[in-house]
Amino acid sequence: MKHTNVAHRTPRGKRASEMEINHYKIGRVIILSITINAILKAKPGNEASLREELVKVVQASQNEEGCINYTLHESTEDSKTFVFYETWANEDALKSHIESEHYSNYRKNIETLIEQREVYRLNVINQ
Repeated sequence: MKHTNVAHRTPRGKRASEMEINHYKIGRVIILSITINAILKAKPGNEASLREELVKVVQASQNEEGCINYTLHESTEDSKTFVFYETWANEDALKSHIESEHYSNYRKNIETLIEQREVYRLNVINQ
């Protein structure tokens, strides 16, 4: 279930941005989406190569079933730092992403380019 172009409304009837969506309802069941924040730091001299590899994975990931949001950011303060902000409809969607060919290729291709990789699973707390 992809929500990218769907207009969502908050409880007060205001339009919600994609970043505010952390659940959806199917019948009486509320399904919590999963937010991932991945921070990658390039080894010195590998910034451009890492950026190129990261950009490659974005389009394919955005087209996956269950991808609500998948954006790549680069730090304005440190040219070695890149951040993915991802929102997945559910655990199955995230698992499919991690098992996808493009994700496996991305992980293999960045092994020698990164100095550090931190991944955080996040829950929205400002309901």
